[in-house]
Amino acid sequence: MRRKKQNVVFIIILMVVSLVMLFFLIMEKKRQEGDKVLIYVNGTLMQEVSLDTEDEILIHGNPGDNVLVIQNGKAYMKEASCDNHVCIQQGEISKNGETIICLPNQILVEVSAENQKMDAVVR
Repeated sequence: MRRKKQNVVFIIILMVVSLVMLFFLIMEKKRQEGDKVLIYVNGTLMQEVSLDTEDEILIHGNPGDNVLVIQNGKAYMKEASCDNHVCIQQGEISKNGETIICLPNQILVEVSAENQKMDAVVR
């Protein structure tokens, strides 16, 4: 009897975890595609570039430089002068709110959507 109760509890926990994971997967798929990339250096907006272009952009960071590639509606960091290259390992971004950050060079690249969907109304 006790074992049966443990099995039921385990199955309920497993179902709840599965539903939570499903919810997050659905929310990720609904995320809006971006249409431009905002490039910040040391917190200042330096450039806006459309994701529809095919381009390599040299970003003069503080203290080093990075190369951002935009192609096929996605952006990724191709080269970085920093030691750890975490920004290169972050991969491609294309959805609203996704970012690539190079802390050593103080560079932030963020995808933005022209017509962002509102999550809530604030008064």
